[in-house]
Amino acid sequence: MNTRITIDKEFASLIPPLTDDERMQLERNLVEHRGARDPLVAWNDGKKLTIVDGHNRYEICTRLGLPYEVKEMQFGSRDSAKLWIIDNQQGRRNLADFARTELELKREQIHAAMTARRGRPKKEGCENSQKSGQLSDPHDRRKDAKIGDAVGVSRDTVEKVRRITEAAAQGIVDANTLTKLRTGSLSINHVDKEIKKQKAEKIAAEKKKEAAACGVLDGDVVRLGDFRDILPSIPAGSVDLVFTDPPYDKETVPLYEDMAREAARILRPGGSLICYLGQYATAEVCRLVGKHLKFMWPLCCYHEGPGQVMAFYGIRVKWKPMLWFVNGGNRFDTAAIVEDLIVSTKEKSSHPWQQSVTEARYYIERLTPLGGLVVDPFCGGGTTAVAAKQSGRKWITCEIDEEYASIATKRIIEESNDHNTIDA
Repeated sequence: MNTRITIDKEFASLIPPLTDDERMQLERNLVEHRGARDPLVAWNDGKKLTIVDGHNRYEICTRLGLPYEVKEMQFGSRDSAKLWIIDNQQGRRNLADFARTELELKREQIHAAMTARRGRPKKEGCENSQKSGQLSDPHDRRKDAKIGDAVGVSRDTVEKVRRITEAAAQGIVDANTLTKLRTGSLSINHVDKEIKKQKAEKIAAEKKKEAAACGVLDGDVVRLGDFRDILPSIPAGSVDLVFTDPPYDKETVPLYEDMAREAARILRPGGSLICYLGQYATAEVCRLVGKHLKFMWPLCCYHEGPGQVMAFYGIRVKWKPMLWFVNGGNRFDTAAIVEDLIVSTKEKSSHPWQQSVTEARYYIERLTPLGGLVVDPFCGGGTTAVAAKQSGRKWITCEIDEEYASIATKRIIEESNDHNTIDA
């Protein structure tokens, strides 16, 4: 005779879901054996029986009217029961990395709650780590490395799972996405990238509202409009460098040729064009820009960190390419040695696709004279103009989006040369 047991939602939340194939196989086995061969495990707290292992078997047997047995266990507290559930689940084979890591993070939270109830002081530097989502202090990073070692993943993976679970608590990640992560049908890297993108877009949207409210837009700082309408007003042969980051989704790749056509007119002989692009578009961009400018060299912008997984290609991307073209036979100052690899940092403070000032400033200072003219047809967050201003160069930049133009204008105006200009 079956013993009636209860389901505790908090306990059930510690059980990683089965994949569709696993659930189908379990149901077939239960039907074939006319019930559950292994007993369900339930906590007897003196008042009721609460299931701690066998939730899936219980659901299927109850739904199909199949028999099951119950093994009773005693625990000193709910926390002890939860820790037992986590240990038991970690013993499952083929558990996805996300589910395994998430369980260890839940174990960490349980231990922290137990410590707090006992009145022990928290270690300095850890008090706000769960609330802020920041993992910058050394203790947290060592702790994440330890968790990673325990479950067989990297520290970076643990940090990503933290961000995802915190985003889920904030409603940024939905339940369906969490289920896919827990069953391994969706990658941790993909979801973490989407979270970062959403946060960057949210920050950018807030900045757009702020800039629009301030009414900051100066045509002498950022020219509002399509570069194809603005660049023709620049005198021929007056520009030393075109440094830019065009949009490089497949639909907008033809813009590279429009830009190159005008760059060939405004660049001085030996002047350079350097543009960011996606790796996938390298051949097409070389073909389009090569109609108007001479290909000079590929450049590598290396970002430290785990990189970004491009699942469609099966590649982990650790660097961002830039292509270097020259107007005419060769650049005008080959005596100035330029490195083709630069270590950069990520900056997304003003635009979701914002690039770092680091590489812009490096190439501006080495490919243009002091007081020279730099042009950026795609202003975005204003990075090229900021780098030019810091380096003591003049600039012309244009942006088709009025709100982003306002953000860039505000950023450039606020930039000061007092402590940042390097003598070239």
